[in-house]
Amino acid sequence: MVLASEYASRIRPYVQCCTHFCAARIRVNSTVVIRKARLEKLIAEFESSAKRGIDRSLAVKLRNELVESDPPYVSRATILQLAKWCKTNSPLYWDGMEVARKISQLLFGCVVDRDGLDV
Repeated sequence: MVLASEYASRIRPYVQCCTHFCAARIRVNSTVVIRKARLEKLIAEFESSAKRGIDRSLAVKLRNELVESDPPYVSRATILQLAKWCKTNSPLYWDGMEVARKISQLLFGCVVDRDGLDV
């Protein structure tokens, strides 16, 4: 388990077009309360757009790590799973892909690059 602020420096080179990383957005302050509410809404939207139970595991991880954990953190496995959802060619996953991209944009200021992360 890695705190978001620690993870930021490790993943920054792999996040496409990202100038601000999630650590600045996850800190507990008034701005993040608004983002946290938006994140919770997007997680619920993702959960309902995922067609299979196993596909909802990303929503569970995001909720556990970023909403229910104190302090919030994001694991490498969750970042990699989000990156997979942000770029998929299968029509089965397209509804979830759009929501995953919104989640990535909210957290990182850009869409995480699946190819850059080599997943």
